[in-house]
Amino acid sequence: MKHGVNYFDTSLAYCRGRSEAATGIALSRYPRESYYVATKLSNFGNYSREASMEMYRQSFKELQVDYIDY
Repeated sequence: MKHGVNYFDTSLAYCRGRSEAATGIALSRYPRESYYVATKLSNFGNYSREASMEMYRQSFKELQVDYIDY
């Protein structure tokens, strides 16, 4: 952030499932409006709507955000 980086791209599939949590911790010290965050759904074989929605809700918790930009 000090060097102007304000876009962070993550996924549940990165870093053995720890990327979203680590990104959330790192970004939690900054105002939400100061950065953009992107993530992806990676259902690993369960492509049901219910599983996708649960993964989406879990991303909000892990990233510690009220909205995801992309």
